[in-house]
Amino acid sequence: MSNTQMFALICNYFHIAKFFIIVTLIASIHNRRTPDYGFVAYLFCKHNFSHKCTGAIVASKWILNYCEYGSCVYDAVRVGVSKKVHRIVDFTYDIDNRIVHPGYFTKQFPQINDKYDLRYLYAAKHAVFLDRTAEEMRLIKGLVRPIVISRSTGLPPDAKTIFFPKADHQRANPLARFKTMAIVDNQLCNSYYKKYNLQLEGDFHYCVDSSQTTYEECCGGNAIMEYSNRLIGVVAWSTACWSPPEPWVFTSIGMYYKWITNITGYDPIFTQDFPINKKHKRSKKS
Repeated sequence: MSNTQMFALICNYFHIAKFFIIVTLIASIHNRRTPDYGFVAYLFCKHNFSHKCTGAIVASKWILNYCEYGSCVYDAVRVGVSKKVHRIVDFTYDIDNRIVHPGYFTKQFPQINDKYDLRYLYAAKHAVFLDRTAEEMRLIKGLVRPIVISRSTGLPPDAKTIFFPKADHQRANPLARFKTMAIVDNQLCNSYYKKYNLQLEGDFHYCVDSSQTTYEECCGGNAIMEYSNRLIGVVAWSTACWSPPEPWVFTSIGMYYKWITNITGYDPIFTQDFPINKKHKRSKKS
């Protein structure tokens, strides 16, 4: 091999190496900027795939959620649904057991609104479900993982709400949506839902301002809320796609920490609490 050929070969190797270094750096920057939502899953009914409901992986065999829809029995769950890159690790698992919080109960909305059908709309208390998969989920770093369960009953001023929009329910592989929403005083929700004879229950519920959501973003399949890599809430009730939107009511997961971890056996990575924001104190039970 001549010196010229050797020089050309070295240059080619140099350009290839430079290309891979640049790709690696771009991927690294992207990963730092893109939050890891590998804990997001959606539950669905095998006989009616259009009913999808948001859940959170809290252990290798457990999904925390509040998925209740009439005759639909949520008997399967899909994980790896929070980013387009997850299409390569899109797994479905059968659900073989459901545990409902013993205090769970619902109250039907009274039919006082002529514009909307309220027959299938319920407000829930202690709305925390745990669904177990028939086999352990394959956990993949950065792609499919459990989320830390909040131990705190304090709340930040806002947090990331994660849901599957109703408009996407007919899609075979919908992607989760993420929207930062403000957590406000419970009195706002109480004022909205007073006409339905519904009130939030002290620290077990908290109120989320949904005024900035669009119809396309409406939460047709429940929602969960994450703050600082911790699961803090799951929707207890909302009027979903109504216009104008009314605030959403969430169940505060911190109130159920011991019950959840006793069942799942999950030992959280982080145990520190975040302090309550005094500007967003919740009202006590009326």
